[in-house]
Amino acid sequence: MNNLPLVNGDWVATQLANDKIKLVDASMKKIVGKEPIVYELPILLPQSLPLNIETALSDSASLLSNTMPSVKQFSDYMMELGITNDDVVVIYDNQGMYSAPRAWWLFKVMGHKNVYVLDGGLPKWQLEKQPVVASYQALGEKSHYITQLQHEWMANQSLVVANLKNGEYTLIDARGAVRFHGQSLEPRPNVRPGHIPNSLNLPFAKVLNGDRFKSVQALKKEFAELGIEDVDHPMIFSCGSGITACILLLAAHIAGFNNLRLYDGSWAQWGSDESLPVSL
Repeated sequence: MNNLPLVNGDWVATQLANDKIKLVDASMKKIVGKEPIVYELPILLPQSLPLNIETALSDSASLLSNTMPSVKQFSDYMMELGITNDDVVVIYDNQGMYSAPRAWWLFKVMGHKNVYVLDGGLPKWQLEKQPVVASYQALGEKSHYITQLQHEWMANQSLVVANLKNGEYTLIDARGAVRFHGQSLEPRPNVRPGHIPNSLNLPFAKVLNGDRFKSVQALKKEFAELGIEDVDHPMIFSCGSGITACILLLAAHIAGFNNLRLYDGSWAQWGSDESLPVSL
């Protein structure tokens, strides 16, 4: 394994028979902010387990979509999938690089030590002519899993509100410039257009080269253009509902930055609260 949170298809192909490597598919049905790749039939990597972050790993009690699940919800799902704390988890999605970073963040925030993302996901895997299957791996016996919440990966609304005054964190929004500047209607009802005051805009596509992350140096350059070069610079990432912000968060992690938090409620929460300020 390397020091980066990314693995390539050749390495994954050599590990398909390794029962300590758990390959999980974090693909989503709803794609926002990019033209979706549509598959007529199921196409999966061999030995894949389903990681449904829209339902099984989303808080069913929340009025917001894609909200982080409870500790118990996460642990129960891991046990159902047969994943243990010692497993090496490798995540991919069928869009190349879309929802896999969100799943990576969920594992990190829940305290899982060894978790990686397949760079380029299913599209690159197919380009490499690696083997594919049409169904998930059959589930075996339930495992034992203990979750240890890592609060340093999270930013709630109160922290973001406080940051308006103290400016401790740089807030970076992953949405496109049109949505960031409130030049279009939001895709969710009753959500105002615009962005959180004092936040910066870095559309998530800018950290990608097609379906893959840009090089470490190119990622450092993207953040340097925002005025961020210190590896300990504190950052909070936001987007529409906490999905594509994780692409930026993972990009920052790859680039060597250490103090990274996700505002899970993101614009869906902020923009629907009339008591909070909005900038255009």
